[in-house]
Amino acid sequence: MINLENPIVIILGLVGALFSVTGLAMYYKPPKEINAGYGYRTPRAMKGQQSWDFAQKLSSKYMIVLGVLCLFLAFIALFIHSKQIHSLPIGLGLPLVVILGGCIFMFFKVEKELKEKFNTQFTTSEKSYNKSIFLAPLIPLMVCGLVIWGTNRENKIVLHENAIEIQHTYGEIIPFSNIKNIELVNLLPKIKRRKNGSVGANTLKGSFETYTGNIKLILNGKKNRPFLKIEKHEGETVYFSYKEDSVEPIFQELKQKIAL
Repeated sequence: MINLENPIVIILGLVGALFSVTGLAMYYKPPKEINAGYGYRTPRAMKGQQSWDFAQKLSSKYMIVLGVLCLFLAFIALFIHSKQIHSLPIGLGLPLVVILGGCIFMFFKVEKELKEKFNTQFTTSEKSYNKSIFLAPLIPLMVCGLVIWGTNRENKIVLHENAIEIQHTYGEIIPFSNIKNIELVNLLPKIKRRKNGSVGANTLKGSFETYTGNIKLILNGKKNRPFLKIEKHEGETVYFSYKEDSVEPIFQELKQKIAL
């Protein structure tokens, strides 16, 4: 059974597709003129037209290889079922290591071949610019990776003395005094539209509008029923589920805590 909620699949799949498409585009339609907006842009590549043309073709080949590698690893990850893949070191760290390692390898291989072929030398300022050009694209990759990991990690409920804390990107702290009713349900209200949040193959997370009002869904397993329903005096009704574990034990513990 494939696991579409694996963050490794999502991150490496998206990055792999992006690298493959971009690499193919650069290979068949490389930028003809030296520019600061599109292409493999380092001081060594931009020293002249010949080095520019050479760098575009070579970097595009490495980009395609890196894209295919990411897609292959994403395909393998489809069949991995482990709670550890939702942890920060594995779910986000492993894909970033692959992507960063591939980018570093591509960068040094292209720069080495440019140096050997065109024997270019740099000033100190050009070396600093070279590093910044390489590191700049990694920032949005890390941000996107954090967002994907955050929305796909396992939900968690912590009971405090006077409140229940749902630990997740869309989680919240609900005082016991604001809880009107709790129950286990097998059906969700009919959803009209998503207000914010994310929808996956087996997840619903965020705020949603229904035909009877707004609700908050923090479901890591849409098929893992029953769901824990927390109705509040003020605010959105919350529906909660784990990816695999049952919510019944936490329901019984919560019921005793607030004595409804």
